[in-house]
Amino acid sequence: MRSHNAGDGGTIERYLEGVLPVGLWQEIQGVIHGVPFDFLEEIRLRIERPSSLTVRGENKILSYRCGEEVMERVLSGCCRGSLYAYREYLKEGYLPLPYGMRLGVAGHAVLEKGEVSGVSGVTALSFRIARRVNGVAQGIASAWRKLGRGMLVCAPPGGGKTTFLKDFILQVSTGADALRVAVVDSRGELCPDRKGDLVDVLDGYPRGVGLEVALRTLSPQVIVSDEVGVGDVGAIMEICHCGIPLVASVHGRNSADLVSQPTGRKLLETGAFGLICFIHREGGEFRIQMKEYQR
Repeated sequence: MRSHNAGDGGTIERYLEGVLPVGLWQEIQGVIHGVPFDFLEEIRLRIERPSSLTVRGENKILSYRCGEEVMERVLSGCCRGSLYAYREYLKEGYLPLPYGMRLGVAGHAVLEKGEVSGVSGVTALSFRIARRVNGVAQGIASAWRKLGRGMLVCAPPGGGKTTFLKDFILQVSTGADALRVAVVDSRGELCPDRKGDLVDVLDGYPRGVGLEVALRTLSPQVIVSDEVGVGDVGAIMEICHCGIPLVASVHGRNSADLVSQPTGRKLLETGAFGLICFIHREGGEFRIQMKEYQR
């Protein structure tokens, strides 16, 4: 299996081997034997139900089943033994992991005054495996340079938005015509290895706050952010009024899907996005289309 070196002597494989149950890790190795580790997209654990893998878009059911004690041990290992230290992330249903990975956490919501304050009775854990597909954004990045406008990157969940943005950041922040790129990486997925000559990363900031800090303190030529929403509209409009292009992602399969949902409509109404990039993924192959958007 190919290793993902993060520059500290570790790899994604070694990290997963350290936090996953031995029996599960052995079964995973057997299932993906001979397949590059880059093709592994997700590992999912469920209490008293089958674990599973997603490899190149295909779900593979495993025989390994977790008990409550094992599930708690895996989650504790991912939190470095302190669930309290990660409570703000757990409220959002996920944990940021090393090497740009993300752990989705399913269970019973703990509510305080009508708002989620934590998760109890965890029933499933989903390890989203970070991928770097070199060159996947090269054509779009080249075309984008000529236009220099804000761009909304659209795909369904798991459709390749993060993979695309990681390479886009690398493409525009390196080389003879490199731009100063400020990255608002609220989940620690876009720039886990800090690659890019002129890239500056705001890691773990709430998205709206990170967008404002990037604009006011980093003098960026382009700002890149992971999934934006309605709550970020104020910061997005400020960026637009300052003339800085913002490249950000949102869920959506096509134009009709994007404009039919409240989030998509609100984002387009800001005027910050003159370009829309749609990602269509089949297995390990990407088809990417960029088009102009006019209100």
